[in-house]
Amino acid sequence: MKPIQYKDKTFTSYQQAADFIGITKTGFAKRYRKYEAGEYDLNDLFMMVIII
Repeated sequence: MKPIQYKDKTFTSYQQAADFIGITKTGFAKRYRKYEAGEYDLNDLFMMVIII
């Protein structure tokens, strides 16, 4: 993946980004594909999952 900058952090791997938002690497990869296709914007890509 290409490096992505979000909130003053740079992510160079799916795992780094997934750990940041609390999802699996596979889950982030799916989001990233939607981001590249224009279906998600940067905020959608890094939307945190909150479990109550």
